[in-house]
Amino acid sequence: MESLPTLVHAARSGDARAFGEIVDRFRDMSYATCHARIGDVQLAQDAVQEAFLDAWQCLGQLLEPAAFPGWFRRILIKHADRQTRVRRPTPMSPDVIDDLSDEFGSRPDADFDIDHRARVVRQAVAALPATLRDVTILFYLESYSIKQIAAFLDISEAAAKKRLFMARKRLGERELSMVEKTMKTDVASAEDDFTKHVKFYVALRSGDLSQIKRLVLQHPELVSSRFEWGVGSDGHYWPLGATPLFWAVATDDEPLFTFLASEGAGVEEADRHDFTPLHAAVQLRRPEMIRLLLQRGAKIDARNARGQTPLMIAVQRNDEDLVTQLVEAEADLAATDDAGRTVADWATAKGFDTLAALLTRKGSKQKGAVVVPSVRLPSIQVARGEIFETGVKIVDLFTPFVRGGHMGLFSPLAGVGVGVLTGQLVQNAVDLHDAYVVFTSVEEGARDAASLDLSWRSELGLSEDVMATRLLSCFAAEDASDQDKLKTVEDAVAHVVRLRDAGHEVLHVMDDRLATTAGVLALARSVSTDSPGDGAACTTLWLGHYTAGLEPAHYDFLDGVICFSRARSSQRLLPAVDPIHSWSRWLRDAPSADHGHSDDHAPSDHARLAAAARGTLLRYTDLHVQYENRGLDGLFYLHHLEEDRVTITRARRVDRFLTQPFVGVEAYSGIPGVRVTLADTLEGVRRILAGEVDGVAEEDLEYLGTLDGATPQPEAA
Repeated sequence: MESLPTLVHAARSGDARAFGEIVDRFRDMSYATCHARIGDVQLAQDAVQEAFLDAWQCLGQLLEPAAFPGWFRRILIKHADRQTRVRRPTPMSPDVIDDLSDEFGSRPDADFDIDHRARVVRQAVAALPATLRDVTILFYLESYSIKQIAAFLDISEAAAKKRLFMARKRLGERELSMVEKTMKTDVASAEDDFTKHVKFYVALRSGDLSQIKRLVLQHPELVSSRFEWGVGSDGHYWPLGATPLFWAVATDDEPLFTFLASEGAGVEEADRHDFTPLHAAVQLRRPEMIRLLLQRGAKIDARNARGQTPLMIAVQRNDEDLVTQLVEAEADLAATDDAGRTVADWATAKGFDTLAALLTRKGSKQKGAVVVPSVRLPSIQVARGEIFETGVKIVDLFTPFVRGGHMGLFSPLAGVGVGVLTGQLVQNAVDLHDAYVVFTSVEEGARDAASLDLSWRSELGLSEDVMATRLLSCFAAEDASDQDKLKTVEDAVAHVVRLRDAGHEVLHVMDDRLATTAGVLALARSVSTDSPGDGAACTTLWLGHYTAGLEPAHYDFLDGVICFSRARSSQRLLPAVDPIHSWSRWLRDAPSADHGHSDDHAPSDHARLAAAARGTLLRYTDLHVQYENRGLDGLFYLHHLEEDRVTITRARRVDRFLTQPFVGVEAYSGIPGVRVTLADTLEGVRRILAGEVDGVAEEDLEYLGTLDGATPQPEAA
């Protein structure tokens, strides 16, 4: 039997078999620890699964292989505690009990004595302090030695013995006997094969086909397993609810695909968005996988949750080669999505004239469905120090980027669209400014350049042009020294300088985890200050998890911060940028029109308009809960009710006008993405605040580009 340090060392090198042996060694001990803390079989299994996956992805952070037990236990307890926090009790009513007795032929209370005894034992063990509880369970339930327990708990053997003595003293011999009889039965009844999913997932991530084959031959059902664990998709590509076949498609792994398909993997099994592997193959531009899937009987006109076929997604991506491949495979050119759009409608809406002509020649016709035209903006030429337009209304209004400056994109919130906005800013920088993008970050577990590539291609919809020719990723290893991290940034900055000096605009996206490395901030800032004259510039975007207003002092040089609003996200007002707390130095220090700005929307006008919009939204923030619950009647006590009624009316319209469908997520939203010029954004907000669209229904302002598509309601007779 190989030693633990040997196995850990091998696993750190990507050996899935070695990690599987580690899982086997620690499975029972881990489950016993979690079950004792949580008291629920399924939740304990979930905690152990996520802990092993977390450990696999972070194994590079473990510097000393021999310290694995104590290191892993800390990860395990973290996931056990998380399961405990999210657990919700499910009360059982008398009616439910009666229904159960009818179904099973006897009343559940026939087993009352057994359940009562188990409950008493669990309560007795649960009443022990956590330090004593762990020792008790591991020693009496799992029969681990004092030496093994001490290593797992990261304590001395003397401390383990002392804790065991104290637990005996608290429980007494009778209770200890009941622990062995009752709780051992609980663990024995729990299926221990849940670890097979961990081993299988690790083997997939490692590309270990021999290990995959061994596991599938032992457990054939694995080919249809679905991965729902949060840790399985944290920070890297792995669509929740997807099957292993998705991974084969994503990685373009033909031997893996062939094996899974031969073992019965379903080519029509969809993920949580009803994307089939064929949809995924189109998203990720995998022509060979498309051929193999169709060969295996995949439905060419399968529909996702928005009714979109793989051909529609190929059109959205403006990929003529994939469109041709699917059309020649007899994809339905007349199929419509849930909004009634054909592929020809999508091509027209996106402004892809060449593709629209190709589809028309092949026989596709427009159905006359409502089409939201995508705003096609020319490459914007601006002087250094002026606004670097993003095409995102809420960003350009409240947090305009200073060209050649530094912006922060900060939020501690999850699930509010931070990644989606980042992807759209990247895509728009290329489309609007003919820019190049350099992404500088730190690897963390499975979050690396390859996974980022998959995520941006699929979930964020970056175009093939961006991915193939405009995006460069520079990653430091997760266990890299400060010197190596600085070297990574030096390499990234060298690329930035080379591109900028060649006359190209650059968007440099920087991971905050590099900011505290000595020399990084000075190096990153130097790029934006040494560009000659009004030539090309590098605009830097820092990504971090800070709360706006509480950024570290070393970020005092930022030209602005974009943050996010959970309330806006919960109302599906996307992007969920917080208009109150986000800020930009451009608006604070905006020069007046008298200092050489002659356009219709001089910076001072922009600043005044943004301040007026922010003030309107700020007042509504105080009133909206009361208004949502009781309407204007609930605000009867206000001294200026009529004035506040107007404020509410216009604030709600500003909120909805600042929503925007993004190009990168059309396959998920079902709406053609739009980009909006700053001039059109300012004009729309001005008209709303002036009351010119008070007669337009709120919902008609959602997910538009400009106000041109908004239709006033007819006045009441």
